[in-house]
Amino acid sequence: MTENHPQAPWRTCQVGSGCSGSALSPFGRCLRHLDGYKLKLAIKRAKTKGLDVRGVTIAPSLLKSIFDGLDQTVDGAVIVPRARFNSAKFTGPAGFDRATFNGHATFEGAKFHEEARFGRATFKGDARFVGATFIGNAGFDKVAFKGNAGFDWATFYGDAAFDEAIFSEDARFGGVKVSGQLSLQSVHAEKKLRLALSTDGTGMVNLARASLAGRNCQYLWMRSFRQRRLARHR
Repeated sequence: MTENHPQAPWRTCQVGSGCSGSALSPFGRCLRHLDGYKLKLAIKRAKTKGLDVRGVTIAPSLLKSIFDGLDQTVDGAVIVPRARFNSAKFTGPAGFDRATFNGHATFEGAKFHEEARFGRATFKGDARFVGATFIGNAGFDKVAFKGNAGFDWATFYGDAAFDEAIFSEDARFGGVKVSGQLSLQSVHAEKKLRLALSTDGTGMVNLARASLAGRNCQYLWMRSFRQRRLARHR
């Protein structure tokens, strides 16, 4: 019988007592602890039921298996269904370049130990990275956020680039901690863009050529607990 991990609000994997990965029915194991036919079957089911890797430790090999099992566009980019990556731990580079997220995508509390790449990805639903931690650089260049985008309380230890990203709905960066450079050059926000940032004394924000088109985009709040250079240009 699957037991609950003390700190996880979902049924957790029955392999060992320390795995916090979400247990998938009917296997009773998380995606990390499935292999062979069962792993392929679980990924196939995810196409219609949604991808659930909450609390799972995701090595590059597992991420590749997930991508290989999902549908792809004609140019080879992965199509991700509704996905829950809450509290997942990416142990290596996480490459979601050009991916299409067809439903809501939640990465709340996820931890990226190395580079995270989402360049040219499309989020058709809401994208939630609330409380996510990026230890390596994070690339969100030219991403199309068609739903709400939430990065509240995220931590960026490296550089984070959102250059030329398009936010069609509200975008929130409240309580974000920045150690490197947060770049939003040429970003286009059609509605509300909210920034409330803190740094460790080395962080920097670049809003060169940002386009704030929506009526509420004038509501732009930037704060640093230690004063640093702040570039803002229209």
